[in-house]
Order: sequence, then C-alpha cells, then structure tokens
Amino acid sequence: MVIGDFKDDHNRRHRHSALGYKTPAEYAAGCTCTHHPVVCEIA
Repeated sequence: MVIGDFKDDHNRRHRHSALGYKTPAEYAAGCTCTHHPVVCEIA
C-alpha cells in the first residue's frame, strides 16, 4: 500500500516547524496533554 507507506514514513521522519521541529511521532510520544475537546454548551 503506497499511500500507507508514505504516511508512516512521513510521520516518523518529516520534522514540522509547528511541532518544534519534531516529527509527529516524536511530538505525540512526548505529549502530556490531558485536554479533551469540550462540547459547546452555548444556549
């Protein structure tokens, strides 16, 4: 599967400036965020 292989390679090797020049996998591994999306309760 070419697209799946590209996605896996991209997430393990490609560094992103928005993630502090970490790969998505590195960023996710170091994430300590416990935030969960909140449902909007505007009445």
